Amino acid sequence: MEVTYSRLHNWHHDDYEIAKEHIWRQLGDISESLVFGRQVLCAIYIRPAFNPGNKLTYTDHQQAEDIAQGKSMLVLQLGPDAFQGDDDYVASMFGKWGPPKVGDWLWARAGTGEQLQMQGEGAERVTYQDRHGDDQKSYPFDGWPCRVLQDDSFIGRVAKPHQVV
Repeated sequence: MEVTYSRLHNWHHDDYEIAKEHIWRQLGDISESLVFGRQVLCAIYIRPAFNPGNKLTYTDHQQAEDIAQGKSMLVLQLGPDAFQGDDDYVASMFGKWGPPKVGDWLWARAGTGEQLQMQGEGAERVTYQDRHGDDQKSYPFDGWPCRVLQDDSFIGRVAKPHQVV
């Protein structure tokens, strides 16, 4: 029996701290934009335009697919009541890891939540150098594609966002 694998699993950041840094750089300061209640503001994981491992580039169209179909998201902000409840509920929902927090990678259905583009003060474009030494955009948009979801919309945590496609 032949097993096939998604090519999507092979195109990702090698270091997810760099992915987080890219998101925060392109977002800028969004601290004055707040979500309410049980809502969670998340940045959609977008694979980089340049893969240093194989030196290939990912097109704007392919990155647009990540925006529309992306399931993995970085938690940016939590509403004041997000992921809260009595101790038994929290323990049964989140186990030994506790409730999600800012900086965690979570995943949900691609169509869940309200999609928006965010950009705050001090946002800057992330670039890479192509094989000719020219600066190129790592992502084809200003700011960052985000979603606002209710806290019970998430399916789980993921260590590496490219694992969920």
